[in-house]
Amino acid sequence: MLSFFHFALPAIYSLLFLFVYQPPQRFVTFLLGLYLGFCVLFLDRVLHIFLIEPEAEYSQVLIDTLKQKKILLFFKTLLLSRSLQRHLITRSVLFLVAYAGTALFVITSTGSTIGTGIVLGIGLHYCFDFFRYARNADALHTHFLWQIKKTFKEQEIWSLCGAICIFFLLLTVLAFAGR
Repeated sequence: MLSFFHFALPAIYSLLFLFVYQPPQRFVTFLLGLYLGFCVLFLDRVLHIFLIEPEAEYSQVLIDTLKQKKILLFFKTLLLSRSLQRHLITRSVLFLVAYAGTALFVITSTGSTIGTGIVLGIGLHYCFDFFRYARNADALHTHFLWQIKKTFKEQEIWSLCGAICIFFLLLTVLAFAGR
């Protein structure tokens, strides 16, 4: 169920922009960007397996699965092993800060439909992930806040999730205004 919702989330979110990006080709370009952005965080996980930690046990299992041309099993195993991947580039405080600045620039200054879709797709994925991890402070710290030595309290975690969602809401409003 989670996988289907995870895949359908960008399509559901894109419905907000159905009449904003006209003609329909422009909406399709936006939707493509939305899915590309949403998949950036997933692509980071794939690159982590092949480039960052190819010697890790879970990486070896996934590489062997791919060598056997069991593509569906590769993706299923990748989804199930997500808790084993730590210190991913897109799930770091530095990337979050860089993303925030880049997202504001792309939405307010470029006028690119696909670029707007990409930064909103990344933001949508961040909102989804932060709320998924918010109930487990250790997992949130391990997967997103690993560069920070401080242990966050539950109230601080929910405040952080709220701040990320408010920022994403601001990006959404700016995307509507800059269409």
